[in-house]
Amino acid sequence: MEDTTTNNVDASSLTLCDLPDIVLLKILKYLDLQELLTHVCKTNKRLNDIVYGHSVLWRRFLFDIPVEFEKHHLQSVMKHAVGFQQFLIPFATIKCTTPELDYILTASLPKARRLYWIDLSQCRLSTLCFLQGMPQLKILNLSECQNLIDDDFEVISSLTTLDKLYVSFTRITPDKIVQICGSLTLTVLDTSGIPFSLVHCARVLRPDLKYFTVSLEREEEEAFFHGLVRRYRGLSVHICRRQ
Repeated sequence: MEDTTTNNVDASSLTLCDLPDIVLLKILKYLDLQELLTHVCKTNKRLNDIVYGHSVLWRRFLFDIPVEFEKHHLQSVMKHAVGFQQFLIPFATIKCTTPELDYILTASLPKARRLYWIDLSQCRLSTLCFLQGMPQLKILNLSECQNLIDDDFEVISSLTTLDKLYVSFTRITPDKIVQICGSLTLTVLDTSGIPFSLVHCARVLRPDLKYFTVSLEREEEEAFFHGLVRRYRGLSVHICRRQ
């Protein structure tokens, strides 16, 4: 009988990196991108190459803490935009000029056709033209994006699948918000820090709206506001008082 012991592989000597790339890729899909970039990539060159070479691992670009990007780091990240489903960089520190940031986002994000969640809170961008043609976008957070003006927000009206919109403490006017809401079916709207009159409130309220955060133009109108929203069952409201 043929001795096959020399053909047997000693399983105890195998390491993760002995596995083929396709198997490693399937395993790495179960890890968050934060874990991949902060730990796995630093293990060895092969794992680093796998992570940076497969956009499927970049579907959810989000971190527990605000991140800091040099310009070339952000450009490297955006090479994987085609795989993005979530792109969340709230309160990130991005070390490039506003025109450079606009260019990087505009050149890359339109490739993310499966993107459904964007959070750019406190980002220094000055355009939203990259939002055109995003067929699956449901959640958009632009809170504290102070460089944006009404004309920049116009593109939001074309996001027919949008469900949740956060524009708190931006320079958008109540009139523009009313216009945007007229073409969308939102369940969540956060307009904190933007002075709304009762007329503006009445024009954005819809039966589908479930959560509405607002800052009233005059505090004495609060009682009238609560009377207004009583007509909408299931609507939860929060009044954010302006400083």
